[in-house]
Amino acid sequence: MNKLSITKRQYEILRALEDATDWITLKELGNQCHCSYRTIHSELAVLKKMLPDGWSVITRRGSGLKMHRPVGETLANTFEHDENDQLFEMIHLLLSSRSYTLEEVCSKLYMSPKSAAELLTKTEEFIRPFGLMLHQGPYRIIGNEGFKRLLLLEMRYTETEANGYYAIPPPEKKSREIQASLKKHGKLLLSNYGFNVFYEIFDICRQRSGQGYLPDELPFSKWTQIQDSPHYKGLAPFFDELEYLFQLDISPLDRIYLYLGIIFNEFRCTEQPDEIREKWLNPPADQTGLRLFIDFLNTRLDLDVEHTFLIEIFNIYRIADLRSLVPEVDYLPTKTLMTPSVIQSEALFHFTCQLCEDWMQQSGLKIHYSGIISLSALLKRHLLQQNHELDILFFTSRFTLSNYTYNHLAICFLGKANIRQVYQVDQLFGANSPKPDLIITDTLNLSGLDDDIETIVINPLVTEKELQVLSEIIDEKRQNKQDAILTRKILELKQDACVAQEQ
Repeated sequence: MNKLSITKRQYEILRALEDATDWITLKELGNQCHCSYRTIHSELAVLKKMLPDGWSVITRRGSGLKMHRPVGETLANTFEHDENDQLFEMIHLLLSSRSYTLEEVCSKLYMSPKSAAELLTKTEEFIRPFGLMLHQGPYRIIGNEGFKRLLLLEMRYTETEANGYYAIPPPEKKSREIQASLKKHGKLLLSNYGFNVFYEIFDICRQRSGQGYLPDELPFSKWTQIQDSPHYKGLAPFFDELEYLFQLDISPLDRIYLYLGIIFNEFRCTEQPDEIREKWLNPPADQTGLRLFIDFLNTRLDLDVEHTFLIEIFNIYRIADLRSLVPEVDYLPTKTLMTPSVIQSEALFHFTCQLCEDWMQQSGLKIHYSGIISLSALLKRHLLQQNHELDILFFTSRFTLSNYTYNHLAICFLGKANIRQVYQVDQLFGANSPKPDLIITDTLNLSGLDDDIETIVINPLVTEKELQVLSEIIDEKRQNKQDAILTRKILELKQDACVAQEQ
């Protein structure tokens, strides 16, 4: 059953009613939820209209309130709420053109002074990383308009989450024209995720400028440098087409905001392999950076750049080169899909960070955080070129029945594990056989098995629950095996680098 979405305050009111052992008065309810009588009264009026069948809030004069719900249903399995809804409501209020006293904040957001004060503290903490400040008495968010728009993007991103931007298809009506124009004039192609984020940035800029909040210059003194860059100049027809598509004027400063929203986004370059190869082998005198970057990686990593990784390396370098116009900006949303898969290999991530730091010291070109993530993923693929499957033995004393289980295991874990079936203990560890990572058995006669190897006992006809447990164990062991291989290979690379420096 899909859960019903309600606000955090409404959830807290229902939770207080659910926890109450007897009737509860409006005053007691307000004290528990840090809300005024008027707020409780208005929220209950909304809740009574949206409660699902079987749920009700009963009022009795002289006693108070009591909630009834169907047997077996709870607040947790029937409703859901967004932890950030009140926080974001506060931020939207304080981003307006006027300031608000504490009393006005309480009135606008229907909350007690204590709750408002706590929420203002959370607001100050949330906006601080964006270079913004909370002006107090009266309250208002102050700072650069560009950073305010970045804050609004982070809020939208948090509400939708990374999966949403990857899953939601871009607006079909105008996305093709925008992508085609960007590819034609900028030689860039935004990913599905990248286009959705860019569209959010464009929508925020359009709304804020339409409301009279004109863009400020970012405090980096780089506007002239950006405007004079060949790539930005080449995108002038792209911005003209945006104006035509949406029938609006995009100011020069808004164009720079949108340009930053493109180059600090998820995209790939659209140059053909032959073009990239030519830029690598025969670069113009003023464009030797790619050649130097590839030589640097070849020296440190022994990468097969020419055949396997040339396009990926070009993309990483090109993105870093475009972003070098504003090295002070290193924005990455707090939730991404790529980060966990890379960060969990700490040795690899730290090695890549040091590699990029060495490159910056040598060339002066900074590779931003998202570029480090991309390079880490590329190096992981390079260092794990072989498919490091687990070696698993399926030990059984049954013949006919075990064939079904063996085939089922082999199909379920194809690509993750190499499963061999043996019937006798002396077959487990042959002279030329590697020591297995795991033993699975459907027999309780375990004498003679190696105690150092984890052994899992399953039913002769393996169950779905057992398959789920095995899947978790295999995934964990496979990750540990890959981490061990990465750590060993990174250590070898560091030792080779030390030897090369000594020579």
